[in-house]
Amino acid sequence: MSITDNALYGNTDGTQKHSFSQKEFLNDYIIETLSSKRKADEIDKLKLRLKEKSILLEKANTFKKKKVNTLKVSRKLNKQFGLHEVPKCAKYIDFLPLHSLWLQYIKSNFNSVTLKADEKLLRIDFHGAQIKVRNSKCKSYIGLNGIVVKETKNIFVIITKNDEVKRIPKSMSIFELKLNNFLVKIAGDAICVLPSIRASKKFKSTNKVNHLLITSNF
Repeated sequence: MSITDNALYGNTDGTQKHSFSQKEFLNDYIIETLSSKRKADEIDKLKLRLKEKSILLEKANTFKKKKVNTLKVSRKLNKQFGLHEVPKCAKYIDFLPLHSLWLQYIKSNFNSVTLKADEKLLRIDFHGAQIKVRNSKCKSYIGLNGIVVKETKNIFVIITKNDEVKRIPKSMSIFELKLNNFLVKIAGDAICVLPSIRASKKFKSTNKVNHLLITSNF
């Protein structure tokens, strides 16, 4: 069956020559395509099932969403260009605002009256904290004091008041920091975890909590 545009939509001069309803078009289409393959009663049943339903005569166009390739910088390039390194020209005074934000973070998360040695202290974010090396396997680190500007799994990077950037290993070291009105000592071996993982980590062993020593009203 062939239906011209004029038969469907009328003449170009505005006068409609023929008018095909959906029902008429569907009946003619079914009879022409199935009359040689199906019996009359089967065609009637098919007409009844397809009544008032939309029919897709051609396969719809499917558009696949293109994946956006994001450029990633390799670790080699990170190290080569020092993208995540603290610049040598960094000044202690530039990180004081970061320390102020850290103090607000501590006040909002810890009680200023009572402080318990629990695993919550081991999950805190140390970026911006003022820490002091109380003890270390390497004697040259003992007494160093500064603001934490970077933390990795095994290292604290601090900047001292003399604008010196120091890398201090966590292992075999004891760190001291002030939390509200308390002085807290933390064994570095208890926090040798990536900061992003440590924030949600559950410390099952009570030995981790025993690595905390809290002194009040100093």
